[in-house]
Amino acid sequence: MNLFEYTSYRDLIKDKIVSLKQLNSKYTFDGLAISMSIHKPYLSKVLNQKGNFTSDQLFKCCQYLKLTEIERHYFLALYEENTSTLQERKNVLNDTLEKIRRKALKSSSIYNEEESIANSLQMTNYFIDPHYPLIHMFLLIKKYRDDLDLISEKLNISKEKLSEYIENLHYLNIIEKRGRDIVVQKEFVRLPENSHMITAFRSLSKAKSLEKINQTSTDNYLSMHVFFTADENGRNKIQKLFLEFLEEAKKISDKSKTEDVLQLNFDLLKWT
Repeated sequence: MNLFEYTSYRDLIKDKIVSLKQLNSKYTFDGLAISMSIHKPYLSKVLNQKGNFTSDQLFKCCQYLKLTEIERHYFLALYEENTSTLQERKNVLNDTLEKIRRKALKSSSIYNEEESIANSLQMTNYFIDPHYPLIHMFLLIKKYRDDLDLISEKLNISKEKLSEYIENLHYLNIIEKRGRDIVVQKEFVRLPENSHMITAFRSLSKAKSLEKINQTSTDNYLSMHVFFTADENGRNKIQKLFLEFLEEAKKISDKSKTEDVLQLNFDLLKWT
């Protein structure tokens, strides 16, 4: 279920219980009532549009529903909007809900927080030179770890330059050199959403991909560019679909053999 599409906190609770119960039969409305320290008839009464829960009861509800931090913020803001009788305040809360929806649709949510690398002078080179993440990915593949000359050939860089990149990756603790062997310590790293380097990294990595496309047979890449019109609701649905696609793509990647290095670019850009 997409929690961030809900406009009623009551419907959200009801559907979330149903969703959780499909995964684990222990999740029930009886269990929710016990968790919230209320009687089941009172729970049913509120969920059927009669009365509202207290803040403490909602806190316990969030715990029982296993809501993440961003889901909890949305849920509590939705409760405030649903129960407010002041239109001016409802407008402010609706703006808050929309901001949370937009944040929830960011693709970075599919990655673990521990994969995020804090800004540092040492990490700057990794994100402003696309060769670093590319070499990092090549080193995840055994045949390239065993024969570094293959990486030089694929990226069209000298062996001396490649050696410099590998030394820096070792210094950054992304890989570890053990004699002639290389052990990858981190399979994936990313910038936090508030990083000042994201724009530069995005631009440089896309430029690198365009350079590669211009040198590659059409059999080895798929590229599509299209202009279209939609309203805000349509744009949000498309963004949600893309996030779902990324989640599935990550699952496929995680289960696949490490044989090739691939790059995936996507932009959903609003011009008006």
